[in-house]
Amino acid sequence: VDDLLATLISAIDGLKDSAINIRRQEVLEEIEQLERGEHPADGVNGLDEEMLHDINQPVETMTEVHVIGLSHHKAPVEIREKLAVAEAEWNRYAKELVEFARTPNGHMVPEVAVISTCNRFELYFSSPEMLQFSARQAVGAFLRQKSGLTREELDPYLFTYSGEKAI
Repeated sequence: VDDLLATLISAIDGLKDSAINIRRQEVLEEIEQLERGEHPADGVNGLDEEMLHDINQPVETMTEVHVIGLSHHKAPVEIREKLAVAEAEWNRYAKELVEFARTPNGHMVPEVAVISTCNRFELYFSSPEMLQFSARQAVGAFLRQKSGLTREELDPYLFTYSGEKAI
């Protein structure tokens, strides 16, 4: 019985990993469409609709915290300036990101905090655990849209941490 359970658990884990990899590829394709202007600019409407279709059901889910940012240690001033947000605009900027990452069924990024100084830029945000990959991709797309930089120009300078490493 133990061997049978171990085999079943292994098979389920394999199916889960396959489903996650397929969904990641779909999300990447949708983010690329968004960056090409093929989705409305008011949100990531198509992302995670399948995953969120039961969002109103009473399902226990964990919330994960993330940080995406850059600093003077790696990013040149020209890149940091394109992401800079005046302190008086931090709340507005955070609200824009929450709306950008909204789907018809809910928010992939329900909470955001902005820190922007001359030496660093950081976005701390939460996401439902099951949507963390999609949330990070949506935040990256938002940063590229706001900065006017391409993935190739911006991503080499960004750091991303999740969970305890984000704090």
